[in-house]
Amino acid sequence: MLRVRAESYESRPGLGDLQEPVLTGLIEVASLVATSGAPLSEHERHELARLVSLFLGGHPPVEEVLPRLLGSEQALQAEGYDARIDALLAALPSMTLRKLALQLGAEVLCSSSNFRLDREGELFLALGLALGLSRPEILERIREALLRA
Repeated sequence: MLRVRAESYESRPGLGDLQEPVLTGLIEVASLVATSGAPLSEHERHELARLVSLFLGGHPPVEEVLPRLLGSEQALQAEGYDARIDALLAALPSMTLRKLALQLGAEVLCSSSNFRLDREGELFLALGLALGLSRPEILERIREALLRA
């Protein structure tokens, strides 16, 4: 179950200038982190869409994030994890964008009431390494997200 606290993102600057394929890449990272334990219920998917939208300053709105989350889940099932990582590397070509995506992923990870560092944390670490971040950079994103949780 995800816990979304809107007040955690009130001071976050708007990121409304992000375009495709970056938006899809950011949303897909959130989806990969959220579904690392099990498929999402409709309620969980809606909460995830709300968290993504808040993190991104309200753009895109929840109603536009929801179908992208479904698309990400379907692509993962159809193509597999490695193919989705390759797609993320293409969608997020700079380290700055990959760090932003992983920060969003950390927010998702730390908003879970079932978060366990030895389970989801290890999957998150693997995702961060696949995106080219170092272990300290990955752990810093978790620390920042925990401070907001």
